[in-house]
Amino acid sequence: MAHIVVPHPAIPGLDRYLNVDSKVGPGCPNIPSDVQAVQSILSLLVKASHSSTGLTPLLEINGRFDTVTGFFIFLAQVNMHRRNPSGFKVDGCISAAGHNYYYGSGGIFSIVELNMAAKTADQRGWDAVLQRFPVRGGNQLHGGGPH
Repeated sequence: MAHIVVPHPAIPGLDRYLNVDSKVGPGCPNIPSDVQAVQSILSLLVKASHSSTGLTPLLEINGRFDTVTGFFIFLAQVNMHRRNPSGFKVDGCISAAGHNYYYGSGGIFSIVELNMAAKTADQRGWDAVLQRFPVRGGNQLHGGGPH
C-alpha cells in the first residue's frame, strides 16, 4: 500500500514524501493504492503545467494503470532526465524509493523527485494528497530497483 515516509535525516526540502510499495507502470504489479498515489502526484503536476492554458488533460485518479497514466509517468521521467541526464532512468515505471533515496551513481528515485516537484508546484494540493495515505516511520523503505 502507498504510504508516507518521514525520512531520517530529512531530504533537503522534503521532510516527508508519498512512496509506493510496488512498481507502477507497464508490466508492473500496479497495486491500486500505489497507482492512485502516482496518479495523485502526477495530477498536481499536470494541472500546474497547464494552468496558463485553462486546459487540463484528463488524468483520472482511479487506481487503475492505463495509457494516460503511463504517458504522464514517461513524460515526467523524460523531463527529469533532461534536467539531470545521469540521474534518472526513463523506463515508464515508478519504483519504491530505496535506501538513501538514491541509486547507482547519484540517481534519485522518480517517486522522490515527483514528490519534490508536486510540493513545489502546489504545496496545498500535495499536503492534501499526503493526508489520504498512512504514515510509515523513517527509512522503512522497500527496494524495487531504480526508477
